Amino acid sequence: QGLATGAAIGVLVAYLLDLQPADGRRLGSLVNSVAPAAGLGIGALGTGLLVQYGPYPTRLTFALLAGVFAVLAAVTATLPETVRPVPGALASLRPRVAVPARARRPFAAALPTMLSTWALGGLMFSVGGSVVRTVFDRPSTAVVGVVLGIFAGAAAATGVLVSPLSPERIERLGT
Repeated sequence: QGLATGAAIGVLVAYLLDLQPADGRRLGSLVNSVAPAAGLGIGALGTGLLVQYGPYPTRLTFALLAGVFAVLAAVTATLPETVRPVPGALASLRPRVAVPARARRPFAAALPTMLSTWALGGLMFSVGGSVVRTVFDRPSTAVVGVVLGIFAGAAAATGVLVSPLSPERIERLGT
């Protein structure tokens, strides 16, 4: 799931940046920075509540997730193409990964912060439930969902709050 999500996020980021308004609002960048954290927060909160209070605690969240994926697949089929197609099926499937020359230095400077931030998030989501249950003696799945939802929600809120700042200022503050 992590590899698939990572691959999908790269494509989604590029697509949203292609659709970004040309008026300089950086809307695509804002959505790209806020959406993953908001999705994690909403997912953790919703799953915690559904497992605690919903019927079929081991199945309902997966059924809902499958339904969401089906809807998203249908919506994806209707999205406009933003690039000129490459002739030939094999050529269009060849991945091309590159960082533009002028962006390499800022990218390299931001990479350690991005990696450590996502690693911290991964650690929190992998052991956070156990910590809440054992250290704080809260066996409720709903409480775990709320705690993890707040953790990810804070990251999403931060993305919105710093969006008026310049990318350079955001990088310095974040680092």
